[in-house]
Amino acid sequence: MGFFPIILDLSRVPIILVAKGRQGLNRLRQFDAERDLVTVFSDDPSPEFLEFCHGAVIPRLPLAADLRAGGVLFIGDYAADQAREIAAAGRAAGMLTNVEDLMDGCDFHTPSMVRRGNLLLTVSTGGHSPAMAVAVKEYLADKFSDDWSARLAEMAAMRQQWKSEGRSYGEIKKLSAEFMTEQKWFEGM
Repeated sequence: MGFFPIILDLSRVPIILVAKGRQGLNRLRQFDAERDLVTVFSDDPSPEFLEFCHGAVIPRLPLAADLRAGGVLFIGDYAADQAREIAAAGRAAGMLTNVEDLMDGCDFHTPSMVRRGNLLLTVSTGGHSPAMAVAVKEYLADKFSDDWSARLAEMAAMRQQWKSEGRSYGEIKKLSAEFMTEQKWFEGM
């Protein structure tokens, strides 16, 4: 099975979630601060799901026109047959689809994630063992503390300075590696 990882810019790729309960909540939590960029449809939302969405749920299943306006479709909390129907409609509209716990309904899988500011670490098992992905994610979360956000900001500022000096990609890569070694950021990991 061939997989290729990508990181989506949620401000540029419209996301649609069709869900009604626990799976939808879990997916929205993954979107973190960007969850307001997700359009949510639910024909029967649980009270907890509705509360988490602050009522911002379109109270029906998406229509073909809704799906044509999207780029990526997530589906959760529906029986397999209905989830497959929604996924087929999404694909017909040109969307990439992901159906929770239904591998044959997925064009892609989402990784387990560790966020440290703009540093994003991801782990994927291609949907074969979410529990293993979570275990590896927790291991990485222990190794990469919150101070990695500041480290990335420091590296980004240095990179920008080196670019403004006209340094080549190769020089910047070498200078970056040397700086991280001097800082001993990876020692003991």
